[in-house]
Amino acid sequence: MINWLVEQSLLLTLILSLLLLGGRWLTKVLGANGHYGLWLIVPLSLIVNTIDFSFWMEKNPVTSFLVSAKVQANELSQVELDSNVFFITLWLIGLITIVGYYAVLHIRTVTLSNKHLVPKIGQTVLSDELIDAKVKIGFTSDSASPYILGVFSPSLIIPVSFQQLFTPEQQKLVLKHELIHFKRKDMLWNYLGMALTIIFWFNPLSWWSYRQFRILQELSCDQVALKGSNKQVRLQYAKALLSASSRHSIFNLSQLTFGEKSMLKERLNQLKINKPSSLISKFVVAITLLLSGAALTLANADISKNLDEVKPIVRINPMYPLEAAEKGIEGFVRMAFNINQRGKVDNIEVLKSVPEGVFDREAVRALAKWKYANLKGETVSTEVQLDFRISEDSVERIEIIAN
Repeated sequence: MINWLVEQSLLLTLILSLLLLGGRWLTKVLGANGHYGLWLIVPLSLIVNTIDFSFWMEKNPVTSFLVSAKVQANELSQVELDSNVFFITLWLIGLITIVGYYAVLHIRTVTLSNKHLVPKIGQTVLSDELIDAKVKIGFTSDSASPYILGVFSPSLIIPVSFQQLFTPEQQKLVLKHELIHFKRKDMLWNYLGMALTIIFWFNPLSWWSYRQFRILQELSCDQVALKGSNKQVRLQYAKALLSASSRHSIFNLSQLTFGEKSMLKERLNQLKINKPSSLISKFVVAITLLLSGAALTLANADISKNLDEVKPIVRINPMYPLEAAEKGIEGFVRMAFNINQRGKVDNIEVLKSVPEGVFDREAVRALAKWKYANLKGETVSTEVQLDFRISEDSVERIEIIAN
């Protein structure tokens, strides 16, 4: 588990760094909406990097070693303090603490929101599109900004002072913005983003990236809502943003608020540009996602592995079972296993043993203590066969083949 976290965190750091460093340029070239779509590469990359594509690779001859009953290895493996347990425990403590915090925050937010819900007051301008989308509408006395509440069955919560705060034209624009969030299911994307942030809570870049993702989400919504608008409309929209200013936090997942104060500056600056998403920008996003997925797939499959990338540097011979030696029983055990980034063996699986069950236990016990020179620096899957022979006349065959 710790190896997976480290490997995925390194990949995540690389991708997020590229997205953040190219942030302004990507928004300028693709528009906020196109740039927002490009962030799909984050979950896509993590999924592809998790899938094992080794089944695509042609199987090679199995590495074989001779185990003689007359010559038992007296090598003693050095005892290492396995830090995996410590780090996994630390990661779980952090994970549980953060999840607990957000669970309490969610319950508190939903409870307070429900407490301040009131019957509809006045004639709020609701667009036909909003009505057709069958969005649940609620009204609150405790907010100056509309917000979406809930994930799987979201509701649009509108302040009772909505008519006093906004002109009819502004009301239409604000509600259109919220409808875009609703149609794109942005609350679900926010939960996915926060889930990744919590899993990799130890990586500071994940927290900063989540904040930038949320800002880009709002910029994207603004761009779509103002598509084809003139300067006067954008000015009205800017005034609406200022009127709806709210101190709701980006990291509060229970609500998706129109006027989050923490991102007002970026949104107001973006209104001056209002670059639309062209077909070319959408094409660039699609091609980028496709090529990135293909590149990661090939890298993950690691088809170009060299045969000398993994070499055993510590090999502990298994003990020849006493009962088998006394009865003159010979045989073999073939095992599949992984070599992690540190060269340690894990995930051992007995593929075949003859006679079945006679040598398995000793073979697995010994293999678990082996150590490899993993020059590739990533998890490698391979196989080994241990031949148990009474006589020592057989020549040891060592074929280092990594699958």
